[in-house]
Amino acid sequence: MQVHTRTGARAFDVTEPVTLAGHAARRWSLDTVLGRFTDATHVHRFGPRSYESVTVTLSSEGGVVAESVHLVGGPARALERTVGLTAVARQAAPGDWVVDVGTDGAAQYVHLELRGFEPADSWFHLPPGGARIVPVRRTGTADVVTGHVRALNSVAVAPVVQVCT
Repeated sequence: MQVHTRTGARAFDVTEPVTLAGHAARRWSLDTVLGRFTDATHVHRFGPRSYESVTVTLSSEGGVVAESVHLVGGPARALERTVGLTAVARQAAPGDWVVDVGTDGAAQYVHLELRGFEPADSWFHLPPGGARIVPVRRTGTADVVTGHVRALNSVAVAPVVQVCT
């Protein structure tokens, strides 16, 4: 679990080993894991909001299984001029493309709009300073990935730039 401030600093970064059976579900409280009260999600409203996001990642020896980003403050986020989105397309292997999406600020509902390619993931949140590698699948005759990435809470749009390998 990671809790980020508005600047992207990690206020908390906690790892909790777990064992889950197939189709099982478990819940944890950040306060229980830390052993103290934090009000990380700002539900008690004790003064100004201290944290921007809470990220929970479930991983195994094979890598990330699932990740969830909760943007503190709810879905009615202020529209900002920019959240600092970046998008870089690169070939992960011959014929296989990925787009590295990054952000300086919290990015709500990040969406990839690509020509001739379909992203494996879209409409996700990123914490401040966060990044995600999004595999893309060719759907047309395009040889390279082009397009742009946007977030619901940002006026600015990031063009997808290419990295030559």
